[in-house]
Amino acid sequence: MSELLNISDLAESWGVTISYSAYTQLRTGDPEYAITSAEDQAALHATIEQLVRLDRSKLHIANPETVLRDTYDYFANGGMPGCSAGRRFFVVMPDGAFVPCSLHRHRFTNQRDMVRDFTRTNTCGQCYVAIRSYSDKPLWKLVLKDVPSLTRRLFDRFVPPGAGGSCPGAC
Repeated sequence: MSELLNISDLAESWGVTISYSAYTQLRTGDPEYAITSAEDQAALHATIEQLVRLDRSKLHIANPETVLRDTYDYFANGGMPGCSAGRRFFVVMPDGAFVPCSLHRHRFTNQRDMVRDFTRTNTCGQCYVAIRSYSDKPLWKLVLKDVPSLTRRLFDRFVPPGAGGSCPGAC
């Protein structure tokens, strides 16, 4: 898991922002790369804790703390129930067809049919890729946990040093 920290350092040295996303075997059908052993999960947990600490002091990690922690939970629990593919997010294909998820390519001509015929009966919880991790969280979690850190990050990124310090109190 140290590679995740090395990639973070590299992104910072390049002056770019990095966003981590979880591997899912839905894409390849190969469970070999999934993090399933207790040893690998412990290493992932420790790495995520380090990334959270970095995220609080640096600006180059795009993932909010909740997404990083939920990524660990996804691997620790063998999935993430409650997917809202088709309702909270979907993919528009080059030909204009709607698919609820890049990993479930049931094609629809509109969102209403997609929600009725896919989303309402969807029980998949086998991914926690970026589109889902950002759009499928409850509003309370976004407002209470992510907005303060994202506000601090934006303030610190766009307010010049000496022009007000760091994000005031609430951030």
